[in-house]
Amino acid sequence: MRLTSEQERQFWDDGFVVVHAFEGDLAQGQLTVTAGETVELLNTHIAEGWSWVRSSSGAEGYVPEGYLEAA
Repeated sequence: MRLTSEQERQFWDDGFVVVHAFEGDLAQGQLTVTAGETVELLNTHIAEGWSWVRSSSGAEGYVPEGYLEAA
């Protein structure tokens, strides 16, 4: 889910919903998230196919872009 800069600005405040659970590898900087969880999008251009997000608990890490949907 590659977002344009305009789409990022549009959804920035609303956050994103995780549509599929993801078990992240902490050693690789990945974040474990559960389906239905809302996360804050911090950056979509760090690594191909990955977004850097912040969970409601404040944890940050990579999540596959395809696992996120605009809230």
